Amino acid sequence: MKSTFEHEINEHGHLVYNNVGISMYPLIRQYRDLLVIKKPKFPCKKYDIVLFKRDDKYVLHRIIEVGNKTYTIAGDNCISVEHNVAESQIIGVLKEIVRDGKQIPINSKKYKIYLNLICKIFILRYFLLAARKIKWKLKEKIKR
Repeated sequence: MKSTFEHEINEHGHLVYNNVGISMYPLIRQYRDLLVIKKPKFPCKKYDIVLFKRDDKYVLHRIIEVGNKTYTIAGDNCISVEHNVAESQIIGVLKEIVRDGKQIPINSKKYKIYLNLICKIFILRYFLLAARKIKWKLKEKIKR
C-alpha cells in the first residue's frame, strides 16, 4: 500500500520529503532541499508555509492572508494567488529546510531575513515576476 502525506504526518507526526517544482524558489530548491513538515496547529498564521491538498495534488505555498478558517495562498515564485483554501485542506506546516546537510529552522535568523526581504513586499514581487513573464513571452515571439 502506498503511503500518503496525510498518513505519514498522522502516523509519525511529521513528514520529510524532497520538493518538486519551482513555485517556492528561491527559498526552496527543487530536488535539492529536504523539507520537514509537521502537523498544523490552527489557526495558521500569515507567512506560514503550508502543505495542502488541491484535488489530487499536494501543494506547498505560503499563506499571504488569513480569513475565517480559510486562507489566501501563493508560491514565493508565483504571480497567481489561490483564495479560500480551507483549513480542512491543510495537511501540514513547514518547520525546517535541510540544505546540504544543514538545518534551516523556520524560526532562524536567516529565514526571518528572507521573510522580510522577499515575502513582505508581495505586491512589488508580483510586478517583478509579471514583468519577467512578459519578457519571456516576448523572447519566444522573437524566436519564431
